Amino acid sequence: DDIKPLRLIQAQAENLPFDDESFDAVVCVYLYHELPRYVRAMASSEMSRVLKKGGVLVLTDSIQIGDRPALENKMGDFGKMNEPFYLDYIQ
Repeated sequence: DDIKPLRLIQAQAENLPFDDESFDAVVCVYLYHELPRYVRAMASSEMSRVLKKGGVLVLTDSIQIGDRPALENKMGDFGKMNEPFYLDYIQ
């Protein structure tokens, strides 16, 4: 296999500077709770656009309502710690 060196590129998730279907895998870790709802939708579209057909999308973020019922009464507190979009994210 021809394994190329890693390149790190900083870009907005809602406007990725890559061609359509250019990746075998797309990974998104702990980003969605940082974004307003409409930007999350745009980022999702972009991830879908750059992912090759049959590719793998890995998306992980913080818990949401229903994931851990015992913690639900405290989840809103996280939104008070400089996380302005968190409460919208968990709904």
